[in-house]
Amino acid sequence: MKILVVEPGKEPYVTEITGDPKSMEDVVGGETFIAYGGPQSVLICNNEINPFNLDGDPSKLNENRRYWSNMIYGTFFIIGTKLIKNENFNKSDDSSEPEFSNFEYTSLSDFEIDTYSKFFQL
Repeated sequence: MKILVVEPGKEPYVTEITGDPKSMEDVVGGETFIAYGGPQSVLICNNEINPFNLDGDPSKLNENRRYWSNMIYGTFFIIGTKLIKNENFNKSDDSSEPEFSNFEYTSLSDFEIDTYSKFFQL
């Protein structure tokens, strides 16, 4: 699947991964963390340096890009997502079961690659 990789000091670039956890960990250099997400894509970074759980001195970290009000450290990537319909969902039922219960990873579309490449360019 096509992803957009953003490394510190470099322009974003497209590469392909298999989508399994190991291929994602290889990109970010360790355990992954979904830092930001939406219905069609997510930003994945290294869990040890995610913007919500910084231990130690941030000045020693490799600053990459600012995303809204948070600094992202180290290499991260954007990958597409597809919502998975919850098989237990029933519109006529008053249950609290959500219509979509999870997601799966997908390739980014050309439009998403272009949009995120412009957003994260140096």
